[in-house]
Amino acid sequence: MGFKPDFRGNPKTTAFQILHYTREDLELIKRAVNARMKQLIQEEADSFKVRDRVVFTHKGETIMGTVVKVNRKTISIRSDNDVPWRVSPKFLSLET
Repeated sequence: MGFKPDFRGNPKTTAFQILHYTREDLELIKRAVNARMKQLIQEEADSFKVRDRVVFTHKGETIMGTVVKVNRKTISIRSDNDVPWRVSPKFLSLET
C-alpha cells in the first residue's frame, strides 16, 4: 500500500488525496465503502417492521400504505388502494 488513507478530515481534502492513491489503496477503500453502504442499507431496512404505516412520494404523488415484508434492500408495501410496491427504505417515512 502506498500510504495509509486518513478519512477523518474534510471530505474535499480526502477527495483530493485519493488522486494520489495506488490501485491497491483504491481497492481497499472500495471494499470498505461497499461494506459500510451495505451496513447502512440494512440499518435503514431494520427501522421498519411488518404492519408499519408508511408514506413515500412517487412522481409527485404521496403514497400511503402498510409494510407487508422487510427485504434486504427494499420494503414491500401494500398501498391503501391495494397496489403492491417495493421501495428502498431511504424513500420511506413512518406515517405520523
